[in-house]
Amino acid sequence: IQPSPDGLAQAFILAEDFLDGSPSTLILGDNIFFGNALPLLLEKADNYRTGATIFGYHVNDPGRYGVIGFDKDGKVNSLVEKPSKPISNYAATGLYFLDSEAPKIAKSIKPSLRGELEILSLLEYYLIEKRLRVERIGRGHAWLDTGTHGSLIDAGNFVRTLQKRQ
Repeated sequence: IQPSPDGLAQAFILAEDFLDGSPSTLILGDNIFFGNALPLLLEKADNYRTGATIFGYHVNDPGRYGVIGFDKDGKVNSLVEKPSKPISNYAATGLYFLDSEAPKIAKSIKPSLRGELEILSLLEYYLIEKRLRVERIGRGHAWLDTGTHGSLIDAGNFVRTLQKRQ
């Protein structure tokens, strides 16, 4: 448990002893993922032993999220938190697979203007080192960020619809 709200990247510092040199996965509690092939995407990310893997999802309102930029070959080349002019429509979801170096890297990042150790700052380290991978969550899947009142209602309606029909 965080003693104070000092940012998502702090989780890796707080969990360092528990992780004991192992890779880790962080998922935000206000995210819902759905899709039949999701276990395959997760297994693929889990099989990497070095670097970091994040998941990108195409959204209509990318300015609400951390946005993933891609080069002409489709490889990640930038991460921008809530940009006013998004460079793509791919949001970084709240699901992160990181190697055993995550606690050490988290200790090296500087707090943001908000005074937090930002997850994107941690991921930028992997990006600069060319060790950041993005798995795009595509058709047949859903990612729901329930961080606003409206998106929570949308997620509830989505789950309700699935439960009624399946």
